[in-house]
Amino acid sequence: MIQRKDFAVYNMPALLGVEATRPDPNAPEMRIKDESWYAAAREMSYYLFRFFQDNELLRRRVVESLTDVDKVILMFSDFTPEGQDFIMSQAAERWKASFDRPGSKKAIWDVSYLERELQKSRRLRSKH
Repeated sequence: MIQRKDFAVYNMPALLGVEATRPDPNAPEMRIKDESWYAAAREMSYYLFRFFQDNELLRRRVVESLTDVDKVILMFSDFTPEGQDFIMSQAAERWKASFDRPGSKKAIWDVSYLERELQKSRRLRSKH
């Protein structure tokens, strides 16, 4: 088995600590905090972390509700070997990026892409 270096895969305190701004609708030359960005980041992370938990890709539970998301720090070592392989496949990053596409009407709770990718991964793992 390949020994992999441990690193933070998801660090919600750091992510939510960034300053996300948007133009002020009352003064377009000014910037205001973009609360919708923080809400979307929390919600997307919640469904992603639930997906990891529900599919036994994590060694521990990290969220029970949306309010738990803010303090989650997931290290690579927090993932099971299957979870580590899944993280390395970049499927979760592709899922998150799909929401940034212009005109995307995807529901943030829809993890069907992740489920399909996990099934593909499991089929490949079972052949080895």
